Amino acid sequence: MDHIVKLPPSHGYDSIWVVCDRLTRYAHFIPCTESSDAPALAWLFLDRVFRYHGMPETIVSDRGAVFISRFWNALTSLLHTKLKYSTAYHPQTDGLTERTNQSLETYLRAYVSTQQDDWVDYLPLAEFAFNNHVNASTKQTPFYANLGYHPAFDPLVTPPSVVVPAAGNIAQRLARIHNECRAQLLAAQDRQSRYYNQRVKDAPRFQEGDLVWLLRRHIKTTRPSDKLDHRRLGPFPVDAKLSDVVYRLRLPAYLSRLHPVFH
Repeated sequence: MDHIVKLPPSHGYDSIWVVCDRLTRYAHFIPCTESSDAPALAWLFLDRVFRYHGMPETIVSDRGAVFISRFWNALTSLLHTKLKYSTAYHPQTDGLTERTNQSLETYLRAYVSTQQDDWVDYLPLAEFAFNNHVNASTKQTPFYANLGYHPAFDPLVTPPSVVVPAAGNIAQRLARIHNECRAQLLAAQDRQSRYYNQRVKDAPRFQEGDLVWLLRRHIKTTRPSDKLDHRRLGPFPVDAKLSDVVYRLRLPAYLSRLHPVFH
């Protein structure tokens, strides 16, 4: 389990508690607040995890103040659950939730508003899509691995005319978001696979007029949360090739303060 913190306030929440089953890869995305103490998280765990799955034999988490508190340690000991902590400055010890967090953040970036204050609205669909997506390690969906069947979800793409318009609009929106969410998860899975299996490769070569993406790693925007902001900008046309690895881009007016030459 892990937290995604420092998010813009949304319906009274500012964090997401990610709880993931190591065997089936089934995940829960739980909205919460960064100020939640150990008793509050214990009741949240009871409501959102325990009632569906029972108590786990082992919990792997970071060394956040809540998870190393006397209350949390005493409670898990009484419930016969063993605690394990990820190594300081090496969160890959809990790599499963780290990768799950990356997939969730990728999905949310695609749908949150410019103000980033509506991310809570997308958590139920994100959780459903994640658990209904074939996992690269288990070769099956977390839903099927956990429950033994695939949940039904097949909203009408074009509702018949007799359907109440408002209901038809919601069904179409759910279908669109669900399909796009699955595409985002596939893209995130592909990026993670390439990252963990990366090898040194020659830099790609571009020509004048080619469209390229600009990584936003060192570029600040006016949006509230960096975690929910887009990871790349563009695509922008190559204005000039200065060398095999250095190019000048034709940037739009809102990026006029940026030096247009990039590696």
